[in-house]
Amino acid sequence: MLISNRTARLIGAGALLLAAPALASCTEQATDHIYTAAVGTNDRDASVDVLNAVIVANDATPGKGTLVVTLVNNRVVPAGSTEDATDKLVAVTGDVKGTVAEPVAIPAGDHVVLATATSTVPATAPGIPVTGTFKLGDFVDVEFDFADAKAVTLQVPVVENRAGSQFAGQNGAPDAAVPMQGETFEQFDENAVKAAGEAPASEEATPAAEGEQGTKAGKAKAND
Repeated sequence: MLISNRTARLIGAGALLLAAPALASCTEQATDHIYTAAVGTNDRDASVDVLNAVIVANDATPGKGTLVVTLVNNRVVPAGSTEDATDKLVAVTGDVKGTVAEPVAIPAGDHVVLATATSTVPATAPGIPVTGTFKLGDFVDVEFDFADAKAVTLQVPVVENRAGSQFAGQNGAPDAAVPMQGETFEQFDENAVKAAGEAPASEEATPAAEGEQGTKAGKAKAND
């Protein structure tokens, strides 16, 4: 099932892509202290959680993209046990065809991040190339198949690999950063600054502005 939704394209501008999980102690589930962003799709109903799942694609190449996701293995091995509770992602199917070159191991009580590593995304392994009939703005049914955990199927948004966004570089070279429909150049500049986590230049006093303030203060003092 594939649902078109133009808002999925908008969420790529400045939202957090992936938050590194803060894993709990052995007496708690591994996802008890994980912050999940609102961008991707989440499923916590199986022994392996699927978090922040998105397909990152480029505008010029619909039907091709990279699945970026965090997988958390909630199984916990008691202290002193020799049991191996490692699970593995073995396939990605559904409305897409995923290329899982080799099973991705997910250690018990731990997580893996499948993405291109950046300064803000501490990836464990590369994202998964996917193909299908999707385009930017769609929601696509994606099935995650594991060696032990039950399969998880959820609708995953297709977001743009856009320069200046948190998804930049997650599907090869990013699209040029341009204003979206209904967005002014001023709004685009502000959003780009927010996405980069920088303070707007307009908020900083320039030397010229400081000089003007000093001149005005001097004139006011002279008038007194």
